[in-house]
Amino acid sequence: MIHNIGEGVAIAADSIRANKLRSALTILGVVIGVTTVMTIASMVQGIRSQIFNAIETAGPTAFYVVRFFSQTPLNPDRLQHVGDHFRADRHAC
Repeated sequence: MIHNIGEGVAIAADSIRANKLRSALTILGVVIGVTTVMTIASMVQGIRSQIFNAIETAGPTAFYVVRFFSQTPLNPDRLQHVGDHFRADRHAC
């Protein structure tokens, strides 16, 4: 069995030496694929944690309705208290 493993490694090494361009392109493809998967996974994790932080900042009893889409999470300090309601300060948005 050990003889078969050694023979397989020798055949693989000969194949890599004979097809250098194919081997280099295969390695490049694997590196690009792994890098892409890791990048997408870290982006999803970052977006997920940003959503959870925004929900935690708002608190369990707060509910905000915003007319315009904002690139940044809602800052509760920019809300003005009017009676029993809150409204967004148009100049701060």
